Amino acid sequence: MLFSPAIVRIVRRISAWIPVLALVAGTVMLIPGADAAHRARITITPSRAAPGEPLVIRGKLPTTFRRTIFVQRGMFGSFGDLVRTHTDKHGRFRVTIPKNGMPSDPYRVRAPQVRKHHRTYPAIITAARTIVTLRPNVSAALSADAVAVGAPVELTAVGTPVRPGRPLTLQRRISPTRWQTVASHREDARGSATFALDTSTAGIFTYRVRAETWHGSGWMPTFPVDLSVGAGPLPQAQGPGPAPTGAPHSTGPQPGPVNAANTFKWGRITEDWGWEKGESTDPWQIYSDGSGRASIDTALLVLDSGVAKPRQRDTGSVRATLTGAGHAYGRWEAKVRGPIFQSGSADYRMGFSLVPARPGDQHCGGLSVDVGSWTGYSSTTTIGVRHGNTAWTTTRSKARNEENWHTLAVEVTPTRIVWFIDARVTAVLKNSAAIPRVPLVPQLRLDGAGAGVEMNHARLNTDWLRYFTLAQKDKGRIAGPAPTATAVTGAC
Repeated sequence: MLFSPAIVRIVRRISAWIPVLALVAGTVMLIPGADAAHRARITITPSRAAPGEPLVIRGKLPTTFRRTIFVQRGMFGSFGDLVRTHTDKHGRFRVTIPKNGMPSDPYRVRAPQVRKHHRTYPAIITAARTIVTLRPNVSAALSADAVAVGAPVELTAVGTPVRPGRPLTLQRRISPTRWQTVASHREDARGSATFALDTSTAGIFTYRVRAETWHGSGWMPTFPVDLSVGAGPLPQAQGPGPAPTGAPHSTGPQPGPVNAANTFKWGRITEDWGWEKGESTDPWQIYSDGSGRASIDTALLVLDSGVAKPRQRDTGSVRATLTGAGHAYGRWEAKVRGPIFQSGSADYRMGFSLVPARPGDQHCGGLSVDVGSWTGYSSTTTIGVRHGNTAWTTTRSKARNEENWHTLAVEVTPTRIVWFIDARVTAVLKNSAAIPRVPLVPQLRLDGAGAGVEMNHARLNTDWLRYFTLAQKDKGRIAGPAPTATAVTGAC
């Protein structure tokens, strides 16, 4: 059916008044959200980045006014707001954020529903864009690991991902916690730099190279490498056995959403270590007296006993201790696991402790709270506290393998110490003689059996570590057996 031009004009005028009439009638006219989202544009550069490096998010919404938006990041199937900003009057936006440390990150932009010019504009959520995480690493290799005095030898370091111009610093170990800078070069187009080492003095020397902080990505060390100068060949590794299997894999949910903090309602997190921003290990003090290192890898703090390669001997201990003032009382909780990669030698003892923040309070190791420690894939977890020449300890059974995570927590008050494993109270000690009453800091440790003793290659992975005050009372029953007191020696 055909209509006259006059009728068409009348229909168009009536259509133009429909939004106004609808508002008067108490209803809201919405611009179709699906169509608006389809017309929203977003780009993220670069598409591959190392943790901490900048990501530039650009886009345009199909609106012509200044509008609030949120940059969101996806994790475990849901998205959360990262940054709040706004578009310009043409709907354009540009945001720079640091790359997260997770293995892969989807990002998107959300614009909440808003009323403007007597119209309601629905929420817009752009399509997500996934950015690939480049895992940073730096390796070191010697041209020879045993030479005569005065013989030439070189150390070559290679950083990944390749970042030409990034400083690489050669260091020599002075003590388990101190490294002396020897020289510095910059990565070439292949990511490498070569250092000539001093061989004028006989002895065994330990070196490493630090890939320094670069465009937001924190510094990272190589594993230590030993050089024998006029001191004969270095010991070689025994033939390692296959990786152990440990306990059966957990088929239930892994710790994380369920932990002591949210089970007992500890309230706001006061200190949160998640290692998701591409940072280095600072301000944790790293102790390494053998082949191991501490580094950040895919948002984990990793204590690793040695580089995975043939003839590598895993020896010594690695520990990470938080520096700072510490807290005499409060609650600490960490999510940890300890994969093992070979058999045939001794297993590392690993765990999470609280130690005095001030060296003068340590009494030769005679004061510490063991939040949880174990050996290899043993299901026996030890918890307890040592104060002077008395130790209060007990054990609990927890299955372990290369994938199972556990949460370990402790609450220290002026009158009691409470231990938790996987959000369950495991022990309660009400003994005034056991309370440390000095500022404490967390320590993560991978302890070898002694200097030069070959161990099975292992790691201690820490997903997060948090501190809570005692401001909120525990919301739940706190009851459990007390650890047993025994006499020990060695305190001073």
